[in-house]
Amino acid sequence: MNIKNFGIYAFLCGLFVLFACISASADTKLTENQVNDALIKLNQELVFNNKCDAGVISEYDKLIPQVKDKQMLMNVYSFRAECKKRLGLPWKEDNEKSIQTRFDFIIERSAQRYNNKPYEAMMYDANMAAAHKEPELAIRAYSEAIKLSPSPYPAAYLNRANTKLMLNDIDGAIADYQKALSENAKITSAKSEFKMSKEGVAGAYSGLAGAYSIKGDNKSALTYITKSINLNPNNLPALYNRALIRKDMKQYSLALADVKKIKELNKTTKVETPKNVSEVMATTLGGKKDDAFEKDIDKLYNELLKLNK
Repeated sequence: MNIKNFGIYAFLCGLFVLFACISASADTKLTENQVNDALIKLNQELVFNNKCDAGVISEYDKLIPQVKDKQMLMNVYSFRAECKKRLGLPWKEDNEKSIQTRFDFIIERSAQRYNNKPYEAMMYDANMAAAHKEPELAIRAYSEAIKLSPSPYPAAYLNRANTKLMLNDIDGAIADYQKALSENAKITSAKSEFKMSKEGVAGAYSGLAGAYSIKGDNKSALTYITKSINLNPNNLPALYNRALIRKDMKQYSLALADVKKIKELNKTTKVETPKNVSEVMATTLGGKKDDAFEKDIDKLYNELLKLNK
């Protein structure tokens, strides 16, 4: 046996001994590090080797009561839920425990990282969940941020609305966009940390336009997208949205005017735009400016030139 193979053999034997000791000492009090190391091994086996059986569930059951760290606990509940799901066992309770432990951890950590502002910590976590394509978790976290906030929190409603739109919950998104606007109107001080910027309000109107456009209500969509443009005249995605709506309403000359304005602004204004037109409607953040958007503009421009003849 060469040295390399011997090292692998010794490593595997070490793992075997570790698991054997854990299994044989269910009633033995382990140190926190031992518990964490054993759980990390179980999680890795599940992720990398798809090891998931009744024995794995049993090991989780033995170790979880000994976990002290909330961040570790939320991850372990999540992994056990995944294993149970694969085995066809009830898993939603573990998933819920994972989420609640996650929220408890965020609130606890907010004292150190967010000047004891748990709503701000929860908002950040919600934004991260949305960015990592976990919309259901993001919606839960935005809702928690709203509950924790000492003031109306229009930005949380706005972001929750955007996330609901991603899930095709159109009516839910409309309700949250409207709530964002109404809650923002309640904040009288322009210096309040909770007051949405002009761009934020414009984003809520753009979101409403997108939602109503999906519902086929172009009249309402046009009303709201125009309100958004009035607040932020150089917003290229909003102008593009309005051109699309006007085209659908057969208002070809007005649509062409919007596209001409986009082409003119695009020469002089550095505005970030979504990566493709499917992301334009109701988007307030956008992605990097690229050639795809300009090609879409040129295509729409040529179509409108023909329709205006």
